[in-house]
Order: sequence, then structure tokens, then C-alpha cells
Amino acid sequence: MLLTDAIVSVAETLPERPAVVDARGTTSYGRLLRLVATYAGHLRSIREDGCVGALCDPSAEFVATYLAAMATGRTLVPINERLPDSQLVRLLRDCDCTAILCQDSWEGRASRLSSLCSLPEAPVVLDALEAAGPEPDESLGDGRLRDRVVCFYTASVTGFPCGALLTHGNLVSTVEAMLDLAPMGEEDVFATAMPVWHPYGALLGCLLPLAAGARVIICPAAASECVARALEVHKPTFLVAPNTVISRLATLPHVDSGGRLRFAMCSGDTVSAEVHACFEERYHARVIEGYGVTEAAALTTCNPFGGDRRVATVGRPLPNQTVRIADDHMNLAPVGDVGEIIIRGPNVMAGYLNRPEDTLAVLNEGWLHTGDLAWEDSDQFLHFVGRKRDLIVVDGLNVYPGHVETVLEGLEGILDACVIGVRDADVGEAPKAVLVVDESSAPSDEWILAQCGEHLAEYELPKAIARVPRLPRTTAGHISRATVAYLYGRSL
Repeated sequence: MLLTDAIVSVAETLPERPAVVDARGTTSYGRLLRLVATYAGHLRSIREDGCVGALCDPSAEFVATYLAAMATGRTLVPINERLPDSQLVRLLRDCDCTAILCQDSWEGRASRLSSLCSLPEAPVVLDALEAAGPEPDESLGDGRLRDRVVCFYTASVTGFPCGALLTHGNLVSTVEAMLDLAPMGEEDVFATAMPVWHPYGALLGCLLPLAAGARVIICPAAASECVARALEVHKPTFLVAPNTVISRLATLPHVDSGGRLRFAMCSGDTVSAEVHACFEERYHARVIEGYGVTEAAALTTCNPFGGDRRVATVGRPLPNQTVRIADDHMNLAPVGDVGEIIIRGPNVMAGYLNRPEDTLAVLNEGWLHTGDLAWEDSDQFLHFVGRKRDLIVVDGLNVYPGHVETVLEGLEGILDACVIGVRDADVGEAPKAVLVVDESSAPSDEWILAQCGEHLAEYELPKAIARVPRLPRTTAGHISRATVAYLYGRSL
């Protein structure tokens, strides 16, 4: 199966069928196919061994860049526009980016990033490409599953972002498994409230429904009011959203979804039984929890769409994947015992881009070590426990404590810093900074946050600051993050 073939099939049969609805309007399958062909034609003129960044609004154009990369074998790097330039420059240099694709609304920032990175090509403005139109004989592929088509930056064992290389086969494995599991078809409407630069939003929220011939509604933001409006206006049958959005929608008053919503798909920490009951009573729709990591193409386990389901679990492994709960020596943990989630299957990434040591640290004899903890019951339902790594997930978005700590420690008056994740009712987790400060300068919390705001996205900013005389350390001299979390992580 080629994902581009699925789009071509629908577009050739029903070219006027709506494919993607975004803030700019409605894009039909026919127009989406033309966009893909147009972008593919230009991508073939760009050096094949480098990466190509994509800086766009959540839109049909962004979706088309994924499909064009698949059609041409170029490696796409979706850009999180919420990150500051300093972080994006580092990522674009790390992936050896050769050019940035952008919409005209992002041309100024794309030009600035291209200049800062000394890219060999000027930004490619997608709107201008569409105006020129595709080459008459442009083809969308040669039938091969390319060795790498997208590079999603995610946390590694170092705590800093690494580019996870996903192949066409990786993406296909998740889509095919979900097409077999989920009762979806051409009549369905998906509301996607995950960022499309995020693997879950791109794959489960966009490429999966398009492969089924369904319609995709891309919410401009994951704010609950924005999602509620999408439910009222577009009456979707599926919702793809962070679990924090599901929780907020469960208690949001006066939302009329028209009674069409059937399923709400989410991944990450589990949703409480109370939220399940409230959401399903209000919307008459089933909450489908799952678990996935970027390195395994976004989804590894999923609760059933019908029949037996276990509330507050992340479901069973997808049929084409093997999942184990293992101890530190890769031995299978007994049923009910907590261990690390390790994964093997066609969904497992090719590796981290230009990071062989980090790749070896997580891939062992074909098994992907996720660094996440869970236990399995006798029916193979996984109960997610937490993360061995220190990643903080804020409303479905990753925050890397090491990066935030580096920014904090670079500020005048801060002697030591540790950033931990603290439970937050609104966004799931929130960063909390535990600091040792120089009392002679005594920087205020407001000043610290203002300085951090120049280097961090808003969701990366500490939501609370605690000042302590010293940070606990291990015998090796490292900050004991576990001790900090125990002492200061119980509340904001």
C-alpha cells in the first residue's frame, strides 16, 4: 500500500469530494492531489540526501507536503512554529536542511531561518507553486516504500531532541492497522485537534482518514473552545485530540455536536473513569485511549472501538506489532509487574538522524526501548504508569527539561536549576522550575519568566518557580531529579 495511491484513488473517482477543511476554506480531493503533484515536482529539484523543512499553518497545504515527500523520497521535517528561532536553527542545522517550504504567511520567518542557517536555497513559497501549477506529466511515485520520508524531532535518551526517521513503511503500518480496527469510511468526518507537525496529529488525524476517503477538519488550535466550535459547526464523527482536551470538553457547557460524534481518540496519559463517564454521557461517543511514541509511528496500543474495553488503560497492541513489558535485562515481566514498554514491528523507526549512539541506546535486536513504564493484565491490556525519561507533556506537546534548565542556568543570578513535571488539571502536566538563586541579585519570578520567554515556547515556560537553598545530588554529583520531584513535585 502506498498512502499516495489511496489519495489518488479517491481523487480520480470523486475529485470534488471535500478532503480537508481548515481556516482557509475547503480543499477537495482533486485539489489536494494537484497540490501534492505540484509540490512533488519542485521537491524533485532539491538535493535528495538532505532534509526539507515545512513551515505552515495547520492546513491542507501542510498535509500535502507529507504526501509530496512520500511521492519523491525526500525527507520532510515538520516545523513546530511555536518554537523560538534559536531552537529551530539548531534543529534545521542538525538535520542538514537544504530548503524550507512555507506558506506566504510564513515567508518572513522562513527567510530569517534560512539566513540564520545559511541554507543553500531560498524558501519555497507553496502559494506561488500552486499558482504556477504542476508539470503536465508529474507522477506521484514509483511504487517503492522509501527508506525515509519524514523526520520528527522528539526526546532521546540524552533528554534533547533527536530526529526520528520514519519510513513510508512505518507510516503505512500504523494506517493499515487502524483501518482494520476502526469502523471508518468515506462518510466519516474527522476533527483533528492535534498539531499537524506532531506525528499523532499528522498520521492519526490526517493521513489515516484521508486513506479511508473521509473528510478532515483541522482545528486551528487545541483550545477547548476552538474544538467545541468545530464540533458544533462540522458535526464530526471522529475527534482526534490530546487527553487534556477530552477532559475539558467533558465539562464544557452548551456544546451541541449534533449527536454525530462516535469516537474520541487520544493518546498519552490515561483519562480518568469520571471523565470517560461524563464525556460519553454528554456526547454519546466512546473515548478510545491509546499509547504511542514518535519512534514507533505514533501508535502502538489502542482500546477496542467495539466490544470489550478497559477504561483507564491504553488498550492492547496493534495486530502488526509485538509489545513486551520488560525488566532492565529485557526479560519478560510477569503479568501485573511494572516494566519498560519495548516494541518490535514494521512501525519501528529507521533510527535517529545522524545520531548512531542515541540509536543504539534505544534499538536492541530490533526492539525499541521506549523508556516508558507500564504493566500488562491477563487480557493484554496495558496500564500506563509513567516515563523513565524525564519528558514533560503539556497538552500533548513535549517539553525537554534539559533544554529549559540550560536556558535558566544561563540567566544572571541563577546558580542551579532542575525542571520537573507536575500534574495540572488543565494541561495534564506543567513544568515547574526548582532553583538555587544568588540572593545578592535575587531575580524576581517575573524577570526570570520574561527572560525565558525569549528562548522558549509559551508551553515550555515554567508554570511555577520554587527557590531552594540547594538541589539534592547523587554520589556521582548529578542532580537527583527523582528526589526533586518527590520533594517539590506534589503541587505547583
